[in-house]
Amino acid sequence: MAVKDDLSGIQADARTGRDERPLEEVVFEEPAFFRNPHPVYARLRHEAPVWWCKEQSAWLVSRYEDVRSVLLDAKTYSNKPHQGLYGPYDDENAGSFFLKDQPEHTAWRRIFTGGGGFSAAAMKACRDAMEEICSDLVAKLPEGDIDAVHDISVPLTARFLARFYDLPADESPWVEAITVFYHPGTGELTPTLLTYFEDLVRQRRETPGNDPLSRAVLANDSKGPLLTDQQMAWNFHDMVLAGAASLYAAIAESVAVPRGAPRDTGSALLGDPRGC
Repeated sequence: MAVKDDLSGIQADARTGRDERPLEEVVFEEPAFFRNPHPVYARLRHEAPVWWCKEQSAWLVSRYEDVRSVLLDAKTYSNKPHQGLYGPYDDENAGSFFLKDQPEHTAWRRIFTGGGGFSAAAMKACRDAMEEICSDLVAKLPEGDIDAVHDISVPLTARFLARFYDLPADESPWVEAITVFYHPGTGELTPTLLTYFEDLVRQRRETPGNDPLSRAVLANDSKGPLLTDQQMAWNFHDMVLAGAASLYAAIAESVAVPRGAPRDTGSALLGDPRGC
């Protein structure tokens, strides 16, 4: 079985490349950047560790110690979204707890994490479900070439998160949005997605389950509620879709990276998957 992908840019031997364009000409949303961002990151760290990016209308901080200082200094730096970040949705209902300053950040975060849905024990309990889904997907792979993203990472992500959050795995707006989240085209889906997640808030309130989303709705309602249904919808949006995008990318990379490793390493991984 051969695996086709478009992820060569993330392999270790590609990280030594250099993008000679002026930084002002780099388009951070172009496919080439997503395939191999490392040369640009290296130039930022070396040439412009604190750089104003007109495309993003934001300061880019790229060195570890600087990033750490910014993240730990809530008095000097704010997570408040700059004007226009959410376009027509840029109001008090937009954004998730990831972007809130203290003390709002902790108060909002506890609504979503306080019920134990994301604890270490809860994650460990997901192992059997993930292994079951993986085994089923691998058993159904076609003979010959496969696409690592289309045939493995996206369906695996959709099926796992559908089970984890108790969501429909097929013909659903959130599944369609997985492959474009953080990429051009996401904005076009925003109205549909926000409506979908706001409806989901009401559904989980009326018929709650034991999933993390139901627990969050009940926790929020017990506090007054603290957040509006629109704010809950934004948090569901970011939790589900940002998590999905990270997961499917990590899965695709786990397929691509061993292919670029020495032959004996790849053989060892194939012979003993526990080594992954």
